[in-house]
Amino acid sequence: MAPSRLQLGHELKNTNVMALALSLPSLESRPAHPPETRPARIQPWLHETLKRDPIEAAGIIGDALAATNRVSLSESKRLQLADKFYTTALVLWPILERHFSRAAHPLSGDALAAAKSSLILAAELATSYKHLLSQEADKRILLGGNRLMVALIHRCLQCTTRVLINSYLSYAPVPARTWHDAHAIYAFARERGLHLTAVPTDNSDATPERLYVQSLLLALANPYGFLPGQLGQVIHYLQEYSQWTKITDVAPVHRLAKAVAIVPVGHDFPPFSANKGGNIDGSKLFLLTFDLAFQIQEQLQALNAGGSVPTGVGADPASVAYEAIETADRDSRDIVIVDTAGRLHTQTNLMDELAKVRRVIAGRLEGAPHETLLVIDATTGQNGVQQARLFSDAVGVTGVVLTKLDGSAKGGIAIAIAQELGLPVKLVGVGEGLDDLRPFDARDFARALVTE
Repeated sequence: MAPSRLQLGHELKNTNVMALALSLPSLESRPAHPPETRPARIQPWLHETLKRDPIEAAGIIGDALAATNRVSLSESKRLQLADKFYTTALVLWPILERHFSRAAHPLSGDALAAAKSSLILAAELATSYKHLLSQEADKRILLGGNRLMVALIHRCLQCTTRVLINSYLSYAPVPARTWHDAHAIYAFARERGLHLTAVPTDNSDATPERLYVQSLLLALANPYGFLPGQLGQVIHYLQEYSQWTKITDVAPVHRLAKAVAIVPVGHDFPPFSANKGGNIDGSKLFLLTFDLAFQIQEQLQALNAGGSVPTGVGADPASVAYEAIETADRDSRDIVIVDTAGRLHTQTNLMDELAKVRRVIAGRLEGAPHETLLVIDATTGQNGVQQARLFSDAVGVTGVVLTKLDGSAKGGIAIAIAQELGLPVKLVGVGEGLDDLRPFDARDFARALVTE
């Protein structure tokens, strides 16, 4: 909850709250070979490094981030650097995944190098944000309330999820202490009453508990047994249906032991089904999946009775787009809008699906798609050019929608995209209302760009 205007800070009244013990490397105040840590220098360096071979770039950037994670830095500087590296990683991950996600095993050559660099980058980003969260957790007074702490918890769990996904895709072991820290971060958030708090700039459903539960469910789904391409479908299913599960610290009494998983807080291993027996020392949580099991059962019964596949589950996105055009044609509709949900740049298989969606649309209706718009936040840095290039290569982007111009960002990335890729800005978003999406006016934009 945001503090009032007169509130200078949020004091932690309860001195008995749990300490957050995370697995972090020791910090050197005077390293023999200090890495570059000036944000103003790091940003152009990252931009130039992205021009190299992606596997080589990921290795260089991962090494630089690892060195940064082992030197003492101010909190503000570490946060700036972590965010810049994270934005860069969002560009690299889908490119790297193309090299190893469908490669034959055991991995070798470029596929192995891509898998290793991708995993290292994810693990080091998790370390960066865990450093920040650990510092924030040690404070007695939180200036600005819990907003930064919630954002750091959220980012730590996001990076942990990326570590898990990269491990599953490459059939590599999950790095040591990954599960230990994930359990510790969620338990900490739960004790502070922050586990159900959404990050303001993210989807309202993206609470720390929701992210954590999705990781738990993914681990329970035998992810190393998936065929190529199936992991993305399972992740989409969990994002849509994970709200049907619950976490409790009270041992449930229920005959459906298969629908209960034990979460081993304080241990470095994933959750396990309660029906497998065994016991663990220390505290534990219980993941209740009764309602989710019933939802799946009802869907299976509907499928057996000849019903349609639930939207987004197992159905090919291209077939959904095809059916939408068929329905519009049958009902004499003039416009079909296909929204790709905004997560595609972090998943290689989803980028491939996006290209397929475009091919299917073009095959079904001559001249379609008639417009392909890329939505970019005005806050996006220079890495937005690389993202725009990837989307253009995949689907032939025809224009840009620049959003969040109502904030402090001025949207200079639009100029870089227009100059390097020749993509015009078609619309701008200046708020969250229906009337806040407006046609782009070059004169107004230029005026705002140079105004202090």
